[in-house]
Amino acid sequence: MGKDSQILDDLRAALALITPIERWCCQVYARDKHERPIGALDPKATQWCAVGALLHITQEEHTRMHDALDALMPCWPYGVSRMNDYLGHAAVLALYTQAIATVAAQD
Repeated sequence: MGKDSQILDDLRAALALITPIERWCCQVYARDKHERPIGALDPKATQWCAVGALLHITQEEHTRMHDALDALMPCWPYGVSRMNDYLGHAAVLALYTQAIATVAAQD
């Protein structure tokens, strides 16, 4: 499996993870069922932000996570976390969709 193919898989899985709004959060990487901040890899996590979702999917393999974040960055120059916290769920989904399309077009 090529690098771009893996990045696509990571982006698609992260998007699927946070597409239901009840599985998305802001201000922290992840939250538990009581909406308390928790690590993105914690099995008790039930909500993730845009970056936390990638951490969860890639299991903190920093190279894969950073490659996937790099795919998101050209779409939003101020940082994915900031976009997540200030523009909201719909903007996060649009960002992921645009990044997936960009990477797929390069494949």
